Amino acid sequence: MLVKELPSYKYKYYVPNNDEATNYEYQYPGHLIEITISNTSDKSVSFPIDTASYAMPFTDNIELYYNSKPNIISKGDRYNVLGAYAFIYQKGIFKDFDAGTDPFYEEEQLIEIQKIENTRLQKINEWKDAKKITDELFATYNWYMMTHMVTILPHDKITYKLYFNPFLKKMSEYSDRLYYDQLDSKVPYNVTFRLILNKNLYQFLTLEDKKKYPDLFIGTISSNSLIFK
Repeated sequence: MLVKELPSYKYKYYVPNNDEATNYEYQYPGHLIEITISNTSDKSVSFPIDTASYAMPFTDNIELYYNSKPNIISKGDRYNVLGAYAFIYQKGIFKDFDAGTDPFYEEEQLIEIQKIENTRLQKINEWKDAKKITDELFATYNWYMMTHMVTILPHDKITYKLYFNPFLKKMSEYSDRLYYDQLDSKVPYNVTFRLILNKNLYQFLTLEDKKKYPDLFIGTISSNSLIFK
């Protein structure tokens, strides 16, 4: 995986369209990142990937991801957990993420939030019924993974861009407010992106899914490191 920062004048289009993200952009300017994943082998590979944004890690021990229920975010799609995880180290110390408290919402906004969640749940429930899945968590991840599956042909690649701002990740007006805990904006930090596609994640695929994608990539794909000052 190759990552590079693109010129800042190009990223305004990628800044999430909500007041809080825009306000943070003035105080803590973000970065436009281009990610390229290449298949250098002679065989095709398939895996799920969320290119809408990046994921935020809770530990730098890769083996712990998806290995038990406490280490599985129930609404993984809302946290973009199929995206490339941005691992940040500052002064050699790993930085995990935290979530800010929700702002005060008016009644109409609360109604809109519920509508958005109802639409999401309807999609998951329809998927769950169609595939005859009984477990809610399994259904959520199966839907999320299968609707984000890609296949890279031999010696081919995929490239996408994303907006990266470790001081606030807020994808929409009603999204969760996520940030890297105790990250000092005045001190340089290193960022390495990793796609975590371990066996634990694939527990959420059915036998039929695995037959459909017999070339599943299992492992971790790591990028080069970027230094932001």
